[in-house]
Amino acid sequence: MLTAMKTLTTTILLFLIAPLLVIAQQSNDTIYTSNHPETAIILQVEESPSFMQFHLSNNNNYELEDPNSLRAYYNQNHYFQFIMPEVSDIDVFLDYNNENIISGLAAYTIDGSGNYIFHDLQHITTTPGQFTIKNNGTLRGERIILRLWFSDALPNESYVKLTICKREPISQPKNINVNSSTYTPTELIQDILVTGCLEAFNVTYNGDPVSLGYFDGSIGSTAFNEGIILTSGSAALAEGPNSSGSTGHNSSGGSDPDLQALIPGYTINDAAILEFDFIPASDSLQFDFIFGSDEYPEWVASDYNDVFGFFLSGPGITGPYSNNSINIALIPGTTLPVTIDNINTGMNPAYYVSDSYGGDIEYDGATIPITAKATVQACETYHIKMAIGDAGDSSYDSGVFLNAKSFISGSDFVIDLFNPWYQTDETYEGCQNYAVFSRVDSTDTSQDINIGLSITGSATMGTDYSNIPDTVTIPAGQISDTLIIDTYVDGITEGNEFLIFTYTNGCPCTPVTSHDTIWIRDEIDAQINLTNSGPICEGDTANLSINFNPSLDLSLIDWTWQFNGSTQQSLDVSPSSSTTYTVEVNYPCTTEYYTTDLIVNENVDATITPVADMCENEPAITLTAADAGGTWSGNGVIGNTFNPAIAGSGNHLITYIISNTNCADTSTITIHVDEVLDPTIDPIEIQCRTDDAFLLTAATPGGVWTGPGVIGGQNLNPTSAGVGTHTIYYTLTNGACISIDSIQIEIVNDVDATIHTVANLCEIDPPIDLEANWHTGVWSGTGITDAALGIFDPAVAGPGDHEIEFQVGTGGTCSDDDTIIIHVNAMPDASISAPGPFCFPGDPVTLSANTAGGTWSGTGISDPVNGIFDPSLTGAGTTQVTYTVGSGACYDTDTIDITVNPAPTIDLGADQTHCDYDMPIALDAGAG
Repeated sequence: MLTAMKTLTTTILLFLIAPLLVIAQQSNDTIYTSNHPETAIILQVEESPSFMQFHLSNNNNYELEDPNSLRAYYNQNHYFQFIMPEVSDIDVFLDYNNENIISGLAAYTIDGSGNYIFHDLQHITTTPGQFTIKNNGTLRGERIILRLWFSDALPNESYVKLTICKREPISQPKNINVNSSTYTPTELIQDILVTGCLEAFNVTYNGDPVSLGYFDGSIGSTAFNEGIILTSGSAALAEGPNSSGSTGHNSSGGSDPDLQALIPGYTINDAAILEFDFIPASDSLQFDFIFGSDEYPEWVASDYNDVFGFFLSGPGITGPYSNNSINIALIPGTTLPVTIDNINTGMNPAYYVSDSYGGDIEYDGATIPITAKATVQACETYHIKMAIGDAGDSSYDSGVFLNAKSFISGSDFVIDLFNPWYQTDETYEGCQNYAVFSRVDSTDTSQDINIGLSITGSATMGTDYSNIPDTVTIPAGQISDTLIIDTYVDGITEGNEFLIFTYTNGCPCTPVTSHDTIWIRDEIDAQINLTNSGPICEGDTANLSINFNPSLDLSLIDWTWQFNGSTQQSLDVSPSSSTTYTVEVNYPCTTEYYTTDLIVNENVDATITPVADMCENEPAITLTAADAGGTWSGNGVIGNTFNPAIAGSGNHLITYIISNTNCADTSTITIHVDEVLDPTIDPIEIQCRTDDAFLLTAATPGGVWTGPGVIGGQNLNPTSAGVGTHTIYYTLTNGACISIDSIQIEIVNDVDATIHTVANLCEIDPPIDLEANWHTGVWSGTGITDAALGIFDPAVAGPGDHEIEFQVGTGGTCSDDDTIIIHVNAMPDASISAPGPFCFPGDPVTLSANTAGGTWSGTGISDPVNGIFDPSLTGAGTTQVTYTVGSGACYDTDTIDITVNPAPTIDLGADQTHCDYDMPIALDAGAG
């Protein structure tokens, strides 16, 4: 198809000639295309189509040698450029004003030496058209040069419209693998294609070595899982996914007259021809094929009609092709060869597949599986030539897939040995193995086929495996018969044993004695153990793992996790709740299911709600987190509160821990607390309006002063402030802390400290506010308890005379002082010393009290000043006497009761006479 890239001699890199680039943008100006890749017009990659119009420039032409297309090419190129996205694929949409002309688009990158490297191309046969560029790993972020050409010259003033859009990447599996070196042509025919009693020899191949290959894998849901691929280009390019609409390789193959004869009028290029002799063992021949091509669908009914043929020659065959051959690659039920024009969406659509078998192959279109058939003579030698070629040019590739083991003729039967897990010649103790005896030619089932068997080997029938009959019959009307072979578990390690089937194929040409061997292995001891790393908490990840006997050959076993289809032995999961996981395990004899219960415990979230910077004098705050109920710790933390006053200034790491029975979480934050700075303003005396400006000071420097008369940031000018009382503010800011103090400053023209007169006081009088002609100043002297307010307390001063001074200012024009004497009287004590009792009549007595100088009153007082009490004035009985001393607040009085008793009388009783010698007697004088 496309020739190899020829290295350009220029080494000028695109970014070195940036001033020459034209950036395409929407405007009313006419924009012409660029005819040189170095000045390619820059296009922006859009999210959705947004066409821009360009007039075609034909001033000059720069030719890139790739792609060397033989179709739709007029020697005039137009160049654009864009940057490939990191992820998305690209769709280039093209529209132009001439529907009768074909266009072509090709994509290039630039290597480190400035060479243009071809990537892909697309021919557009109808306008508007689309060119998709797949974003493989080598194109991400690369500068893409877009080359545009047409099949013919366009009229003057022709224009094109382009837009470049992102598209979601299309990821398709690569389901076939192609290799051109695994097998020789002879091995491809003898080992891969033919089967049964058919004998193939004299294999030759004529064509490019890369055009022939072996494929394995899957082509859709067909039975084509292995076989031969023969192409008009490179066999390797047939691998899916379908990433281009123009895949091709210009091979070294030439032409072929038989292919030429199939489609007269076309030129055959890139031919690949595989041929061999064979001997059929019956009167029929058949094999299966699929034809595919990248000529589909845009080059149907055009000048390009790729073709292939199977040309059969030999006894009884007369045809129009070389060696009197006939073409058996025909559309079923017709004599038409399989070509692009004969099978497509319009012609014989029942045989056409348009979706590249879901991307399993590269080709844009293909046929369904078709069987080539021919009638031959058994045991005669025939020749077949399989050929394919490009028709019309050497561009897009076509290929034919030949199904493995489908080239059959006349074998009476074949034996397939397999077990339920995979086709193999071995089995294991305890398993079943199947020997399927099948007719090779399924078209004739009229007769029984009796197959004689001889069983030998190291394994013992009836002990190691079930009894096998010596004859197996495929009954008439049936295609096959199955023999079930049971192997037995004996619990003995015996190593490998085997049994050999020996039989004679019923090939009529060359009967062959054949041998098939079944190996019997010891029982598989899988020792399967399914584990998980739980229990876990919500949001955590656990590991699921399936483990086997370390000595087990893991190629014999496969497993599938039922929840996601994974075949990994170990995988990580993060379920939101407790989950039971099941894995299906398959190995010879057995399909088993194992489960493991992963416990997911409810999680807790300790994420702490952020706390903004705080000031240390702010009130305590409540700390919160995503989940409540945990434990807080850190400086300043009390319960679930944070007290900045307790924490103090600085950074404090606060920790929150929360847990339930199974899960725990911890979170920390740092709370920053700023110190409250002391804004206390130093005292300021009264100022005169004419005083000089002075410096304002406070406990903590660095703040902001505001108020009347503040100048220069920290000075106060009394003249500027004027006479009056002014409030000056001082503000300190420290992070989150703002502290403010204020002071009243009085500015006057003059001061008068004259103190107002104070009357005598008693020592028990309450404190008084002293007054002066000036309202502020400093008071001093005994008894002053508040120097600023002038509070005088008599009790503090005590009795006596006290000099009190009032000082306004400390000197200068705004200062004055005055003094007064304040007399404080002592508090008198009128307590009377208890007198009496007295007799009536009796002599006058002088009464006394604790404090002299007072006045006495009451019955019996004959001298109020001196306190003379005369009992003769009262008579017998009780009388009250009062004593009063002092005046005003220093006043006291006391009252007592004085008892005055009557004069006493004596009664000695009746007169008595006694002698001088009488005993002494006691006299009793009773009161009278």
